Amino acid sequence: MRLALYSANFGLLCLVAAAFSCAPSTVVVRPIAEEEVATAQPYRIAPDDVLDVIVWKQPQVSGKVTVAADGTITIALADRVSAAGLTTAQLQRELTRRLSAFIADPTVTVRVADARSQVVYVMGEVRRPGVFRLRPGEVLSQALAEAGGFEEFADTSAVRITRHTPSDPERIVVNYDRVLSGKELSGDVALVAGDTIDVP
Repeated sequence: MRLALYSANFGLLCLVAAAFSCAPSTVVVRPIAEEEVATAQPYRIAPDDVLDVIVWKQPQVSGKVTVAADGTITIALADRVSAAGLTTAQLQRELTRRLSAFIADPTVTVRVADARSQVVYVMGEVRRPGVFRLRPGEVLSQALAEAGGFEEFADTSAVRITRHTPSDPERIVVNYDRVLSGKELSGDVALVAGDTIDVP
């Protein structure tokens, strides 16, 4: 009886796969160019990130600071400094410039101690909806796996990703069934911090 049930389920899956192979693609995504993959972009500081600021031989102005919601940090002697959008090298130069008025030839090092801003949100018909830390190079399938996979009645043919851009939010709709079948691997979208994944 178990063999018969397995055969019936397998036949149903084959019919569903065949139907999706004939349906037009719903993926709206730009393929990643080779040069974009090959060239790693420097990390840009964002609100909620925790930074380690070290000024050589100056413990009173060194320590961990959290980037505020307005994108600034406050450092003794340097006052309030805009950090969001900068690389660590750029912030180092700005802090060096400001501290030079009080410290002779300051040597400043800035590191990202905790990239708290690097998260994605998974909601809808998944087993564990929530906020998940974004790992380098993470793609849609990995985030969905972290959320425990789909609930029984999830519509996996229309997984939506909302991406916040400087102008208007971008909406990407992915037919995830075609990703799973290997017919449209470009739909396994590379994620960026702040993406919201919604499974209807």
